[in-house]
Amino acid sequence: NDETEQLKTCNITAEKCGLTIRNLSATELRPTKDGSIVSKNEMKEKNIEKDCCLKSFDADINGKFEGFISAKVAYGNGGHQDNVFEEMDTIAQWWKTYKSNTEEILIILIDTDLITKFTRMKEKYKNVVNVMIFNHIQFQQYMINTYY
Repeated sequence: NDETEQLKTCNITAEKCGLTIRNLSATELRPTKDGSIVSKNEMKEKNIEKDCCLKSFDADINGKFEGFISAKVAYGNGGHQDNVFEEMDTIAQWWKTYKSNTEEILIILIDTDLITKFTRMKEKYKNVVNVMIFNHIQFQQYMINTYY
């Protein structure tokens, strides 16, 4: 639910900037470990197991640019929170490996109080032109500054 709110909030700004953010179901589109993006139906048709895929995308974004959004909310340490940055790093690395020559952009959206981890991840991908890492406020500011 937190990620849905992140995306709904960002879409209000996106629509004013010539963009549309569309929530995707948890199984709608997944990157595969061998570099493609598949739908739930393609997974069935091609007999692709879930363990051959990464986390599904949370939204797609269209308009003045095209791409996908992977969103998470992580406050505090321990348990699942520790896995959030690993999961997001994995998908960012996948994008860098398989999609670096496309015009599509991957938005990694993380709202967190774990500033050191967040800053380290932003730094790691700062030179990858089609991977952008924001919290929801930074993402909205980026859209306003760039597309409004």
